[in-house]
Amino acid sequence: MGNGFHLRPVGALLLTLATVGFIQCQVLAREARQRLIQDERTELAGDAVGVATAYSTTVQGQPPLNAVNRYLRALAARPGVGEVSLVARSRYVVGAPTVLGLGSRDSDPRVVEALETGRQMAGEARGGEDGDFIFATPVDLPAGRHALVVRQGRDVLEDPVAELRRNFILLLLGGLTLAVPAFYLLGGRSLARLHRAALDRATRDGLTDLGNHGAFLEELERAMSLSRRHGEDLTLAIIDIDDFRFENDRHGQAHGDKLLRGVADSLRDGRSEDRSYRLGDDEFAVLLPRAGEEGARRALQRTAAEVRSLQSVGVSIGLSVLRPETVDAESLRDQADAALFEAKRRGGDTAVSFGEIEDSSRVVTVEKVRAVRRLLENGDIDAAYQPIVDQAAGEVLGYEGLARLSAEYGLAGPGEAFDVAAAIGRSAELDEACRRSILEGAGLLPDGALLFLNVAPQSLDRGHMSSDSLVRLVEASGLAPERVVLEVTERFAGDLDRVVAEATTLRALGFKLALDDVGAGNSGLEMLRDLKVDFVKVDRGVVWRAIEGTSARAVLASITTFARQTGAYVIAEGIETDEMLEMVHDAHGVQGFLLGRPGELPPSTSETGAKKVSAGAPLRAVTH
Repeated sequence: MGNGFHLRPVGALLLTLATVGFIQCQVLAREARQRLIQDERTELAGDAVGVATAYSTTVQGQPPLNAVNRYLRALAARPGVGEVSLVARSRYVVGAPTVLGLGSRDSDPRVVEALETGRQMAGEARGGEDGDFIFATPVDLPAGRHALVVRQGRDVLEDPVAELRRNFILLLLGGLTLAVPAFYLLGGRSLARLHRAALDRATRDGLTDLGNHGAFLEELERAMSLSRRHGEDLTLAIIDIDDFRFENDRHGQAHGDKLLRGVADSLRDGRSEDRSYRLGDDEFAVLLPRAGEEGARRALQRTAAEVRSLQSVGVSIGLSVLRPETVDAESLRDQADAALFEAKRRGGDTAVSFGEIEDSSRVVTVEKVRAVRRLLENGDIDAAYQPIVDQAAGEVLGYEGLARLSAEYGLAGPGEAFDVAAAIGRSAELDEACRRSILEGAGLLPDGALLFLNVAPQSLDRGHMSSDSLVRLVEASGLAPERVVLEVTERFAGDLDRVVAEATTLRALGFKLALDDVGAGNSGLEMLRDLKVDFVKVDRGVVWRAIEGTSARAVLASITTFARQTGAYVIAEGIETDEMLEMVHDAHGVQGFLLGRPGELPPSTSETGAKKVSAGAPLRAVTH
């Protein structure tokens, strides 16, 4: 009985140590696997830079992809690397170590997401060998965004982890057998400390040592709960470094990393109770408990001044304050993102709160933001085409492609969808999705008819639209750039010089340009002065007002005269009555319900001399 008494605590100790050892073995194995994946991601991010460099340093007279394929062959020769490919935005493989790998389509969800979001993705490959692992790293080339795709066998990740498990189990068994007390007093405590340190590293950003995105999401929920429980203020700030990509590209990755660490240090120097996180790339978040909008703004302006002084860069800040009606953490984040976008729109290096833009914005609600995100994810956009008639010839000049959304999304048409997308920084994605949908059906255009295609000024202002990719997209639809008219609205408050420069580049590639909504904003004449356009589209509101008063008729006449002086073809929009048609008799072309409603293009066309046409029965096309 005495011996049993002594064995029971020993047995309990052994069982406890064995259980703890098993758990820690699993945790360490998982962390080792994650570190292997992260190391591979880091290495492939460098390889993506190598691909871009190979593309840009190709020998004159050789296709750029020849140099890329040589680089991919070297990459494929590394130990543990399986399949290697370079996938274009169209999902087709355009680069591979051998010609046998070219031309296939890669629709793995991680490849698609890397192409669409510009973020590196990793996970189990779909449709590959059992256990294959895939890494998809975005690569920005002059021809548009591509993805460097590497597939590895399961053993590349699992064998080192299995070896770690074996070594750990042997160590544990040896320790239990030879020195249970010593293992418990020294080894057990040491492993526990290492485990706690590993868990801490799992929630920290490796570069800046701030909390990472996962830690931010967890702490945001907790902070909101505490704030509501104690009736205290809570402000969330989302911070973005202005022109970080330019700094990184100009001075190199080492400079960019130094810049990120410097901003992180400045955020740590803020109020002692504030908590800072790096969300990814150059985006940071700060939770400011017991701080309202003004207190948070003062604290962050001091931080921004320190960043400006020490790092010589500005930061844009979006603030959102927790309110009783705030639904959840995602809503608070969406509001901060909307405020950040407005700060960027104002030129950066400033702080904007959601409260400043809430009254003037009908777009940033949780439901509408989620609806736009779902719309972009599904790509559920239809196209309609409205004829534009040449008045002198009585024939169809071309068709304007218009996006149409399903009522299930609860959005009041494409206009509101674009307002919401702009507020969350995704207008370029929506703009591209609409263009793709319209161009998919443009093959049914009558011979010689023009396609009028809207382009959001933000896509030109922010450089989101690649001219080369647009040319390829248009040509894939069966059209030449000369038959496509890119419509840019004058209702725009961004960098006008940048928009003019980008539009001029597109015109040099063969596209025609139209200035849309002239008369609705304040920059129409300025854009007409600085930008050579082929068409001027007079806003519907100008025509309506011209019917009602002489001063408005003078405005209409001045727009028409000015446009004619520049050699532009004038089109009056929104023509719905004979009276409106008579009012715009000086315009070259007309568009509106009186001439034809938007609809699908027919499989064949017929000639007619009628004045009123529809998309289903177009007049004979004329070439401008």
